[in-house]
Amino acid sequence: MKKIGKVFGLLLIAAISLSIVVFGYKVYQHKNYEQRLASAQVTIKQQSSKMDELTKQVNQLFTDENDDLLNPETNTEQISDLKTQINGMRVSADSYQLKKQDLPQEDASFADKQAELLRRVSQAYDKSNLQDQIAALFQADTVNWQALNDQAVINLDTKAEKVTELLQKVSEMPEGNWKNLANGYLNLAQDECNQAATTLDMINQMVVNGQVAENANADTYAQLVNTLYSVQHQGLSDALENKVREVKTQMQAAGRM
Repeated sequence: MKKIGKVFGLLLIAAISLSIVVFGYKVYQHKNYEQRLASAQVTIKQQSSKMDELTKQVNQLFTDENDDLLNPETNTEQISDLKTQINGMRVSADSYQLKKQDLPQEDASFADKQAELLRRVSQAYDKSNLQDQIAALFQADTVNWQALNDQAVINLDTKAEKVTELLQKVSEMPEGNWKNLANGYLNLAQDECNQAATTLDMINQMVVNGQVAENANADTYAQLVNTLYSVQHQGLSDALENKVREVKTQMQAAGRM
């Protein structure tokens, strides 16, 4: 019996010791949590002015309050940097490993503001990125993102497949003036690609790897010139005509004309 009592006593002591350790750990956890909560509240309040400044910068990315057209001075690199700054702000309960309900309502709302800024800046980035790709289809400085320039001329190496790819991407963007402009330029590029296709195909057949092909002669050159009459866009017609003149120069140098 004495032995059993001794064992029981040891178990009781162990249980009490464990309870003390567990209680102490819980007290430590609670104290640590309260310290992190207090620190988070101070830090979040300190970032209030930065949040206001970033909001102003996001507003300046657009020309209107509807976040539709981008400011002409906006560029993709600037937007990317702004997105990084917003993303780096620690204003959410999760970033401090806290429960959202433990933060004061005012502090908790900063996370919602951050999420909204990220949504807006991400949309601006997507638009700017697409603008860069669409502008690259055309000759330099001919694409205006405030109003459609229907006289813009594609680069002669623009591929119809790229235009189709961009049309699909633009179709996923929000409705508005920006989307209408983007579609306007892509439809123009698609139409010009179709108009230029016959002329460019003949040029590629007559000049291969910089060398005049064996079947290129005065007759085929006359057929090439005739393809220009089907090109309705004047600017595109002028660009193709310059290309046709280059073919003529090469053929003359090769003694084919």
